[in-house]
Amino acid sequence: MPWMITYTVAPHQTPEIVDGIADLRGTRCLCFGAAVPFLGFAFWLPVAAAGAPNRNPGSDGLIMLLIAMAVALAAGLAVNLIRRGLHPGAWFQVSASGIGYGDGPDPARATDVGNARMIAWEHVVRNPKRAYDIGTSSMRYRALNPRMTFWYRMPEGSLVERSLPLQLREDVLRCLRFRNAHAVRVAMLQHLARREGLRFHPDVFVEAGIDPETWQAMKTPRRILWLAAAATLACLLGFAALVSQSVSPGFLALGAVALLVLAFGITSKGWRAAYPRLSEIITFRPGS
Repeated sequence: MPWMITYTVAPHQTPEIVDGIADLRGTRCLCFGAAVPFLGFAFWLPVAAAGAPNRNPGSDGLIMLLIAMAVALAAGLAVNLIRRGLHPGAWFQVSASGIGYGDGPDPARATDVGNARMIAWEHVVRNPKRAYDIGTSSMRYRALNPRMTFWYRMPEGSLVERSLPLQLREDVLRCLRFRNAHAVRVAMLQHLARREGLRFHPDVFVEAGIDPETWQAMKTPRRILWLAAAATLACLLGFAALVSQSVSPGFLALGAVALLVLAFGITSKGWRAAYPRLSEIITFRPGS
């Protein structure tokens, strides 16, 4: 049975427009700080090469070419990071009509940037062929920037799956984070909750760090999942280090699979015990 939550937040209690406040100072620090090691390497490598003993004079040309290529690559990466740091910026806006987000200084100049993404609430719909309508991406490489997926009705009537980043930005070098990210995510999910009949996978609220009943911050569940993943990885590495020299590769692989199954079972059981409702599909109904 789905978890039915009575939605008691009236439309007028959600601000008409919620703009994300990009952390430009933090983004600049990230870009400039990341550029420092590359600049250091680009300056250090020629000096180190010049002071190294020449053991094979015939290979000087090849060595110099490789050094030049390495220096050029490091310097290029540093220049790119510095350029990003000098021109950071991303925007995310939630309004009564929908969502807009993209790179650049602000929505007013989004058309100049050319990469604005717009999502209208009225086109976010149910998919009767699926168990839920609002979910999260299952692609593991996006674990640090999870994406919310949803079904979108195109102007010609076709139904497509679209997604947007729950971290509210696509490029960390453009925007490290939004200072009011929680308020923006709450406004976004409250608008979706008012769309009658939409079904939410609980992972949406876990990844967003929002309690679906109170709309308050809920960071602990996602941290528990990360800790469980880290503990599983540590157990796998420890197991491999202890037995890799004394057993066959087949037994090593079998043991690793057994450890993964055991870790998944323990995590799943503990999760259901700690958060029984966060294993159910969530739907909302308007309050009185």
